[in-house]
Amino acid sequence: VSIWNMMPDEAIAGDDRTLCKDYYTLNASKPTIGTGAWEVMQGSGTFADATDPKTTVTGLSYGENILRWTVSYGDECKSSDDILLYSQQAEPYAGENDVTYEDSYQLIGGNPGRLSGHWEYLGVASTVEFADSSNYSTMVKGLVPGVNTFRWVIVTDDCRVYDEVSITYKVVPTAGFEANYIEGCVPLTVRFTDQTINGTTYNWDFGDGTQTTVRNPSHTYTEPGNYTVSLMVPGPDGKQSNASAIIRVYSLPEASFSASPQVVYVPDDKVHFINRSTDATKYYWEFGDGSTSEEKNPSYVYTDPGLYTVSLSVWNEHGCGADTTKYSFVEARRGGFIVFPNTFAPREYADGANTIYELNAKFRPVYQDVVTFHLQIFNKWGQLIYETDDIDNGWDGRFDGKLAPQGVYVWTATGKFESGKEYSKSGQVLIIR
Repeated sequence: VSIWNMMPDEAIAGDDRTLCKDYYTLNASKPTIGTGAWEVMQGSGTFADATDPKTTVTGLSYGENILRWTVSYGDECKSSDDILLYSQQAEPYAGENDVTYEDSYQLIGGNPGRLSGHWEYLGVASTVEFADSSNYSTMVKGLVPGVNTFRWVIVTDDCRVYDEVSITYKVVPTAGFEANYIEGCVPLTVRFTDQTINGTTYNWDFGDGTQTTVRNPSHTYTEPGNYTVSLMVPGPDGKQSNASAIIRVYSLPEASFSASPQVVYVPDDKVHFINRSTDATKYYWEFGDGSTSEEKNPSYVYTDPGLYTVSLSVWNEHGCGADTTKYSFVEARRGGFIVFPNTFAPREYADGANTIYELNAKFRPVYQDVVTFHLQIFNKWGQLIYETDDIDNGWDGRFDGKLAPQGVYVWTATGKFESGKEYSKSGQVLIIR
């Protein structure tokens, strides 16, 4: 009798394992009788060679994966054994590497589902701060210039898995500057002080067609107007930062004047100064003898003869000033004077003072620097009763050899001073008895 033993070798799949990965190299028994094959009973997995007892299985799912090793001899006789591979391999995703131009960034990792995760910063910067490090989508602030590497970590019961992402922070400068003047009078020189953060190159436009790349420039505006000054600071990848300001440059007034007359006789004549300035609202005159005025069109009386230099300073509403000076502009000449009394008391015989009334006994003037003199006196009827060219003689109050009656008489006096100036005066005089 022939008996066929078709019992294959006993199948041994190996010991159960807990993994922190989604792959494993199996170690089943190698049959000497029969052939072996692997199959997935629960979970997932892909065998490199399903007939190899020591093959590698990949693509294990998270949790329980049951694999079966079966040794077969023919189609009827089989021996099987299962192995449990418990995979705690999560699939963390930290996102794609990126570039930012600000010191904050929105990290977006893979949603861990029912698992939990957290973010870690791979660096020493103490400024980096997460809004919520346990959220797969969170804002991070305080990035350092350059590459910032973050790790999205998922921790299971016995395993710690992660993915990393690099965020490159390219610093864009923040343009800024300060001007020592933002307004002023032409010509206006403005000094600009750079206050840019993280700048290396500076492109200035002064608004009047001129530019410079000097970091802290000075510029002089020679024409009035409003000028927009701009500073452009280039940054990485074509990024740039700009700052601007308006400089207001005001025009100057024009100082100008004339005077009438320019030759006067002291101490009586006035000089009338005529202000011909334009765009001026404030005035300051210097008359050359220490006297000043803030009137627009002043009149002035010089007390001493001489040649006087006159200056005028003016300002407009913006405080912009101009001045002009005319040297030896006004000539003040000695004019002389002549003054007549309005009352006198003639006497019958004596000259000089009338001791009764303590008044002059003759009608004659007080004078200085008179070179010619002519005096005429008329009674109330218009009759000429006295006439003389002798300034020192005076009228003794007589007409036709007799004292004139008490009353009012009209007089006229003409002549010339040493300066050449002529005078003509008239008035009334009362004779007291």
